[in-house]
Amino acid sequence: MRFSAIVVISQEVAAEQDSRARSCRARCESVKVRHLNTCLRLREGEETQKNLQHLHKTSSPCPSSDIDQNVSARAQLLEWPEPKRTWVDSRLP
Repeated sequence: MRFSAIVVISQEVAAEQDSRARSCRARCESVKVRHLNTCLRLREGEETQKNLQHLHKTSSPCPSSDIDQNVSARAQLLEWPEPKRTWVDSRLP
């Protein structure tokens, strides 16, 4: 009798933990989409890098180390210089 009660309680705990994990993943996905949209607006000049970093640090349910890595990777991408365009003369051999 005791054993079956423990099994039922452990199943309930596992279900609750699974529910929390799914909820956290859903929040993370939502935050990723918002951050991606923010990064795209930043690329178009609507927001500053400082605002983006503040957004990542304050609104994310994800571990801050992941967000910091994401911010630095995006910052490097956004700061990458535009490639120089060169003209090629097609008449050259």
